[in-house]
Amino acid sequence: FGGVRRDIFDLEDVEKIIIIEKNKKIIELFYEEIYPQFENKEKIEIICEDAFIYADKKMGKENFDFVFCDLWHDVSDGLPMYLKMKEYESRNPKSIYMYWIEKSIKCYL
Repeated sequence: FGGVRRDIFDLEDVEKIIIIEKNKKIIELFYEEIYPQFENKEKIEIICEDAFIYADKKMGKENFDFVFCDLWHDVSDGLPMYLKMKEYESRNPKSIYMYWIEKSIKCYL
């Protein structure tokens, strides 16, 4: 949730924001502390699942305009997850992908 910008939800052309989070406590915290701040709450869908399991099921089968990945704590634990998620880009070529600390991860490579 750290990478989600509030102003994204206020754009008229955004139909839905899907957030994938496997930690139920983080989801609860989001609903208690962050969710009330959004004007367009109906655009938010949170799915409690591992991001890679979700990607296996959905990437390539559904149309996503934009995918933002924030799966890691820092560069040291992010590299394997980053490389794995990069594989999903080919399954959803019409999507724009962005990654948290991507520049740092690329430097690590």
